[in-house]
Amino acid sequence: MSLFLEESIVNYTDRAIYHSGGTSGLHSARKAYSEIMDSFDELGQMDDTVPMSAQTPTEFTLINSWFMDYPKFKYITGGAIKTEGWDCDAVSQSGIRILDFSNLETNFSVADTGLYVTGGTSNHSGILLAFDNDLKRIWVRIEDTGNLFDEATEDVQVLGGAGGSGVTSQPSRTGENLWPNIYTLGTITGGTNLYIIQTGQIVDPWWSSGHIDVLPYVKEAGTEIDGGVITIFDRKWGALYDNYQIDLTVGGRNAVPLATSNDVNNTGVEGTVSGYTDISFTFGPTAQNLNNGAGDRPYDVIIDLAGTGVYNMYEYTKFVCRSGSVYELSGMSGDRYRYLKGGDLSETKTAQFGTFAGGKFFGARGVWIANYDANDAQNFQLIDSSGTTQIPPNTVTVEVTDLVSGTKIGVFKLHSSTGDINFTEYSGTADNLTASDILYVQGTISGDTPSDGWVGISGANGEGVYEYTAWQTGEFSLTTTLGKDYAVDDPVYIPIIYTGAVGTSVQQTFIYGSDFPIVMRGRLKGYLPWEARTSVTNAGRSLPMTKITDSIAV
Repeated sequence: MSLFLEESIVNYTDRAIYHSGGTSGLHSARKAYSEIMDSFDELGQMDDTVPMSAQTPTEFTLINSWFMDYPKFKYITGGAIKTEGWDCDAVSQSGIRILDFSNLETNFSVADTGLYVTGGTSNHSGILLAFDNDLKRIWVRIEDTGNLFDEATEDVQVLGGAGGSGVTSQPSRTGENLWPNIYTLGTITGGTNLYIIQTGQIVDPWWSSGHIDVLPYVKEAGTEIDGGVITIFDRKWGALYDNYQIDLTVGGRNAVPLATSNDVNNTGVEGTVSGYTDISFTFGPTAQNLNNGAGDRPYDVIIDLAGTGVYNMYEYTKFVCRSGSVYELSGMSGDRYRYLKGGDLSETKTAQFGTFAGGKFFGARGVWIANYDANDAQNFQLIDSSGTTQIPPNTVTVEVTDLVSGTKIGVFKLHSSTGDINFTEYSGTADNLTASDILYVQGTISGDTPSDGWVGISGANGEGVYEYTAWQTGEFSLTTTLGKDYAVDDPVYIPIIYTGAVGTSVQQTFIYGSDFPIVMRGRLKGYLPWEARTSVTNAGRSLPMTKITDSIAV
């Protein structure tokens, strides 16, 4: 007798094949069929029905109501198997029924198989073929008309009360079962442990690392499990990820293509990347403005970087989506997260929230990033939820460094022709009156104006420089109120920096439009006044203050 049957227990009376516990490896479905045919062509088997038929070299059917226990399918490869005759016949009501329990009073055991079980309310009975105490489930062969176990709940026990017993949770179920065959192909990284998601949960693996050739269970008692759809995942840390969703309702042998390779941008140590917990995810529709002229655009998740760089964020998004992740993302654990819910959004299989290349993060559709390191202002590209690519404007920084705390810093735009400070960038309106918390200007405010900062205005009643928190067409929102009345056409200007240093540097960021000249000034008693004339380019500008001690000032 050959290996498949050597590792099987065949019960000819109850028409059942059980796995005997052998662990020598997988057996092809065709080989299993051949062994069964070889065994049942003996004279001694002529009084038994044949257990299996073949439709193709990779498609087989358990026929004549023969039963094979579920563990046995884990040792079969290379072909699909379905059942015929498990569904109770409409006339004889013969077949196989599944009974589910809400509570097991006594666990079932191997000694119970082949014995009759009976329902305390229905008085229906059948032969116990198999059991799963963890699932609280048994399989029963029905041999007499009307033994349906159709009570919603009833006490069921092995006849005589010597074995397993419990209370059912619903009427018994019947129907045909299906175990299609899937096999993966393509290039995957060494040591990869593939896993299968079905009904949102990981199927307990019975396979080894690397490519797989297995029979997942997709139809039970005539009902497809999760529509017959499964998803195979390859998410090894340090590699580009991949997954493949497949509909197995037609059974058969099915190829699952996967393609992974080492991720040259995911080289961090898991233990280190796991510490980036300041990075957070907020799921849900949101409107965000990248200040690139497109206005508010729709997104479906905000990743808050908490001041870190986009590279760290990229590695963290890989970490929370890797194999084994239990980080919750949009109501599911990260190891099965694929794309944003609630919309027809494209999937980025290699990295679920976006890819990284050439020092830049390329966001998946619907992903918005916030509070990133200012040095990464140009190091990303997004796609809003409508599918439109959003490229950030060139945000530049003007900075004065090497300061002594308390130094007063002023950075002003210059007239390109005269070299004087440009105090006449805009003209005020008649609405700039005492106690107003808005400063109004005529015309359109330039797009390279900082989103918050300082605005100056001067007139017959004097000069004032006010801090603002935001601006929109024709107005600046102030943190205080105007201290006096200003007249229409009073000149208005925007200092780039106008503040006292509380540390060793001050800076301001804004959208670059074109080059322009500036003057930087720093003043603190005890040092000679410092002034530097330069220009702002598409790289911004950063200069250290030259500090020369003033030996005269006391």
